[in-house]
Amino acid sequence: MLPFLAMMFIASIPVAMPSTFALSNSFEATKLSQEGVLTADLTGIQDAANLNLLLLDKTGTITENKTSVFKWYNLCQKADKEVLSYVSATLDEKNSGIIDDAIFTFLKQKNIKLIKADKYISFTSDKGYSQAQVGNLDLKLGSFKQLSQLDTTSIEKIGQISFENGRSVAFLINNKLAGIFILKDTIRPDAITTLQEIKNRGIKAIMLTGDNQKTAQSIAAQVGLQGKVISINNFTENLNIHELAGIADVLPEDKLFIVKLLQQKGFIVGMTGDGVNDAPALKQAEVGIAMHNATDIAKKSSKMVLLQDGLSPIIKILDAGHRVYHRMTTWSLTKLSRTAELTMLLTIGFICLNYIPMALNAMVIYTIMNNMVTMMIGTDNTYVSYHPENWDILKLAKRAFSLASGFMLSGLALLYFCTQKQIAPAKIGAIIYIYLVFSAMLLVLITRSKTYFWKSLPSKYVYITQLINIVITFTITAIGLGIQQLALSEIGLAILFSLLAAIIIDVIYKKITVKN
Repeated sequence: MLPFLAMMFIASIPVAMPSTFALSNSFEATKLSQEGVLTADLTGIQDAANLNLLLLDKTGTITENKTSVFKWYNLCQKADKEVLSYVSATLDEKNSGIIDDAIFTFLKQKNIKLIKADKYISFTSDKGYSQAQVGNLDLKLGSFKQLSQLDTTSIEKIGQISFENGRSVAFLINNKLAGIFILKDTIRPDAITTLQEIKNRGIKAIMLTGDNQKTAQSIAAQVGLQGKVISINNFTENLNIHELAGIADVLPEDKLFIVKLLQQKGFIVGMTGDGVNDAPALKQAEVGIAMHNATDIAKKSSKMVLLQDGLSPIIKILDAGHRVYHRMTTWSLTKLSRTAELTMLLTIGFICLNYIPMALNAMVIYTIMNNMVTMMIGTDNTYVSYHPENWDILKLAKRAFSLASGFMLSGLALLYFCTQKQIAPAKIGAIIYIYLVFSAMLLVLITRSKTYFWKSLPSKYVYITQLINIVITFTITAIGLGIQQLALSEIGLAILFSLLAAIIIDVIYKKITVKN
């Protein structure tokens, strides 16, 4: 009795679980690499199935990582060419960003004479502008929101400027507003369709941008993000996140705060980014996604790295996550059902017959062979859900128990038939062994598909492993290797009974699960 209990305990241990999870993630990582996504952390794939909120950096993600000057407004008494020459002194030639590049291009198109600064202080996100000294002139170029605070008369000067047309960059001479550039980004060709796909999967997408609210609202409307755009200054715990389309005036260091607050509210957060300052937020998010042109530190902080431009590879990540989730659901259902079936069948059989209706060495072979099959679930063909996944343990347990009960009752019927025919206990053990092996393989086929198991083919790896199992089971029972020898008719009867039982159980199970 003690060896039997020991074997039951061993059979219940989920030995193949870590291997199956790792295999499924690795299988999808290989597939993603062929679709333009590098997986830096395998957990990023399985976490993608649970993702219900995605933060999207506007520049480089929703829009292309380049911009151009849409409009220039001269707000001082000096001539355009003179003011624009002074602007050139505030641009960073050595470490130019996309704003520097856009204004440089604009100045060249206007044939503006470029001048060198006597003293230059580069842009930092803390102060929000670059600064240059030319003679006795103090020049500043940067965020209109921050620089307008230095000139109290700036509100009177801006008049009818349409800030919603693009990003506003202010230019000050001696702390007086001298001009404003309106920069316009180019929306990526795949942005609208991809954002709609993300929405169709039940994921809330929120745009993050350093632009002002008017500009951000305009971009959000163009790409189909529904809801209001708020300033980062108004982003608090009490906000209804589902009403947001975007957050404006965001500095790089704000992104980590946003991710943490959303996680505290119970969201599973995905985050896209490309800059050095995005790294902490990318690392904090459950699914950090570095864009194609991201810095090395951003890529190292992310679980997923896009190998091509655009948003569309994000859909591939989501699909991979759902496939992993469904394979793991199949594995969990199969493991719980098999363990319960084995325990109930052999225990009830022992109580009724006064002997264990299966030899211990057969139990060892059964455990090994079934682990071979269940490991291959990690490579199986499956489907993609269009909603964030959530592990419902109670629901899983109920389904597993219903399947286990069906196969247990079928096994007891087979056991009763064998005893009524006065088949020797050793042969009964071999017949039950065949039944358990085949019912376990059929259980995998039942749980892996929404339709009846005979209508959906598994992956070639699952199919081949099951075929090997069938050959081994048939061979060792036909020649009596480590188990009681059976006649071909007895082997065929056990296999046929297993198949008929699985068909009946599958029909009933699918009717129940469709209703629930």
